[in-house]
Amino acid sequence: MRACLKRFGPELYDRMTAPLSLNVRTLKAEVIETLLYGCVTWTLRAEHFAKLRTAHHQVLLRVIGFQRRLRTDHATLSYAKALKMTRCESIETTIRKRRLFFAGGVARQSKDRLPSRVMFGTIAGGENPRPGGQVKTWHRCVVEDLREFRATEGSTELAPLVFGVETALWPTAAKKAGKWYRGILEAAERFMVRWHEAEAELSRQRRASAVGGVQGNGGRRGNKRSSRKPDQGNAERGGKRSSRETAVDESRKEMADRVARYRAD
Repeated sequence: MRACLKRFGPELYDRMTAPLSLNVRTLKAEVIETLLYGCVTWTLRAEHFAKLRTAHHQVLLRVIGFQRRLRTDHATLSYAKALKMTRCESIETTIRKRRLFFAGGVARQSKDRLPSRVMFGTIAGGENPRPGGQVKTWHRCVVEDLREFRATEGSTELAPLVFGVETALWPTAAKKAGKWYRGILEAAERFMVRWHEAEAELSRQRRASAVGGVQGNGGRRGNKRSSRKPDQGNAERGGKRSSRETAVDESRKEMADRVARYRAD
């Protein structure tokens, strides 16, 4: 990915006159394809998606032009805003969509083919894995993708559906290549709509909590100041001044007594 950025950086990404649409197309064709090479077989967890999201966000900021500005500008353009500006989908959506495309292609193959045997087969003695083994399998990731994309939306107990195909098993639904492909594309679009709504809600909550924290600190400071009695400070200051004056007077009286008792030799 760094090689792709270094190759097109001076000519496209870092040039002010380069059109944004051309930069985005080059980004999708070169950088994203290099970053997600082989992602159809990955078994990712939440922390992996977070790292890929960070890398995608940094690349989008460079394409938009925020890398040439002040470092404080990075906080003003979130990942969701960068996606809207470049008209791209999130890295999680891309990976889940491509994995479902690949799963459908493997499901349509015969069971004797090597991809089908590798992706759907099991290792002998792997029914009870020992601690320290693989946390997630590829098949579980596909089921998770179907759940995130809401593949069974509109189905009932009597009429189950998977991407519009009347069946309860996704390998059977994948046999219908046309419906499977269209269903994944439509589900990915709906997933992005829900994702943007969730990000907007989280942004509103963060702003509300930040404003509430500032107001709460100011209120507590104001209460401390108002709880103090107005005459208390003056009384304290007056008491300190009277004590000092008393000490000065005593010292003066002592000096006057010494002068009065003084006798020259």
